[in-house]
Amino acid sequence: MKIYIVKVALRGISPMVWRRFRLSGGTSLAAFHYIIQISQGWQDDHLHQFRIYGKY
Repeated sequence: MKIYIVKVALRGISPMVWRRFRLSGGTSLAAFHYIIQISQGWQDDHLHQFRIYGKY
């Protein structure tokens, strides 16, 4: 299975806050959302949106 390296950055804050993840090709967007929540110390009360190649 492929492994993808994904960089996630928070918009509109300085200094920039970002995380880099290694995800298996089978990771769902729902699972990825959960991974981001945990990595930021959030408790699933933040809105989120995924865009792939500029599309929602």
